[in-house]
Amino acid sequence: MAKPQTTSQKEAPNIVPPLRTYQLTEQKYRDIHSSAWALLIVGCILLYITLVQLLRMLDNHRLFPQLLFFFLSLAASLALLILGRRSLRYSQELKVQSEKDRQLANELVEWFITTYSRDQIDHQIDAITSLGDTPEILCLKRLDMIRILITREYSRSFDEEFLDQLCEDLYNMLFEENLI
Repeated sequence: MAKPQTTSQKEAPNIVPPLRTYQLTEQKYRDIHSSAWALLIVGCILLYITLVQLLRMLDNHRLFPQLLFFFLSLAASLALLILGRRSLRYSQELKVQSEKDRQLANELVEWFITTYSRDQIDHQIDAITSLGDTPEILCLKRLDMIRILITREYSRSFDEEFLDQLCEDLYNMLFEENLI
């Protein structure tokens, strides 16, 4: 019976990409990327309208009354274009960070699942405190133990949201899937 558990645990890294761990940065990327394109499109449309307004002003020889509207529209369209361009660059940085998060999480999940089992985590918790607590407290102890084991093995500091989500996903892989 012990071998089927390790086999299912070794297969677990194959389900890593759809985990919520990676969606934190990916969702930011998608949101900012779509917002950046919206800003660029609106900026281009406003710039076009401003230029059409300038041509009408030149045809009518009435520059002064409508000149204020022209400069305000021009400033707004340029601001939208600049903001859209910066947002697009930031979204590309988030895309790269999202890929790094995915690779790191794949590495962490694969290492953790192959190194630790459900029984090993419970044994380490039992060495510190008793396992006879309520299910909610036991769940929190297991999550804390997973966090301790990850931070002990990897000396780098992780983003708190990333680490929280990774611990929850590992907990679900180790403890929840066996209940089904």
